[in-house]
Amino acid sequence: HNKGSAADQYTIKDEKSGKETTVTGDAKLLAAHANNHNVTITGTMTKEKDKDVLKATDLKMNSVCK
Repeated sequence: HNKGSAADQYTIKDEKSGKETTVTGDAKLLAAHANNHNVTITGTMTKEKDKDVLKATDLKMNSVCK
């Protein structure tokens, strides 16, 4: 995932569909992986300002993207 447009917001991109989703959550959980890491995120989908947002509760590091 990558850093999003707002503070403590990140963007993930689905490898298969290419769909991008905004992710929010604990910066300690997310910030270390904000440099093109392949991760599995657990959380809850919600809507903020008509946009789909994933509120992350857990993150598993898979690999660094090439």
